[in-house]
Formats: sequence, structure tokens, C-alpha cells
Amino acid sequence: MHLKRVMGLDVGDARVGVALSDPLCISAQPHSCIKCKRNEHFKEIVNLAQKMDVSVIVVGLPKKLDGSIDIQAKKVLDFVKKLKTYLERETGACSTKEFHPIHIKLWDERFSTVEAERILAGNKVKKKAIKEHTDKISASLIVESYLMATNKDLYTPCSEEVDN
Repeated sequence: MHLKRVMGLDVGDARVGVALSDPLCISAQPHSCIKCKRNEHFKEIVNLAQKMDVSVIVVGLPKKLDGSIDIQAKKVLDFVKKLKTYLERETGACSTKEFHPIHIKLWDERFSTVEAERILAGNKVKKKAIKEHTDKISASLIVESYLMATNKDLYTPCSEEVDN
């Protein structure tokens, strides 16, 4: 049985935090940060997704507390549109039988950055590296949330009581 990974993206103006699930899609690990520069980051993302055998890219959508879309969320939607276009252009030329499509999904990422900063609080991380670590940890939280929602059987707590 050939398993596929899930990639998570935390999109910012300067960087994109990247995380990957394990091949069994049980957990997520922070992977890297990719600098946003003249659309070259789309090539890096797609190349990494193909190299790591990703079937789904989950992009965090930063909704407001009331669920509405603000300026940053609109930027993410524009990013997703460009990523889809790049992905279709690059993978559309691939005609091998081994190629599997990569799907892109938006995922509510409210509080992922706050949670990532909380995780980093107390750790001895240099100020310069905090933003990069925050971005990739946020991406891993997005993947974890997606995995928990889509693999409910794996994350459903046992309701049976244990006799002492």
C-alpha cells in the first residue's frame, strides 16, 4: 500500500511556513520556511510536494473571529489561486502513470500563530529565528488540525471504562 503525505502551509507576506505529515497521516512535523520572492516560492513548494509524495496541500486561511475574511485572508486566497495555476501548469505536462494529483484545501487557521508563539515561549530561541520557527510550527498545527478532522477514527477517544 502506497501512502501519501499531507503538506501544510502558513502563508505570510515574507515567508511560507511548511509542515509535513508522516506517511501514515497520523502526525505533523514542522519542515521549513520558504521565502516569498517573485513567485519562485511556488516552484519550491510544488517541487517539495512532489519529492515528499504529497497528495494534499492544506493552506491555512486566517479568518477573523466572526468567520469573516480580512485583507490577509484575501492575500492567502490570491496565493492559493496562483499556487493552483502553477501546480496545474507544472503537473499538467506530466504524463507518467506514476503521477498522482495534488489537491489544495483551505483550512481555518484561527489562533495557529498564537498557539505556535505559546509553544515557543520559554524555549531559548534567538529573536531572529522566532518568526521562522513560528511559521513552520503554525503550519504543523494546521496539518494536525486537518488530520484530526479527517481521521476521526484515529483521534476518537476510547469511551470504554476500565475496571481497576
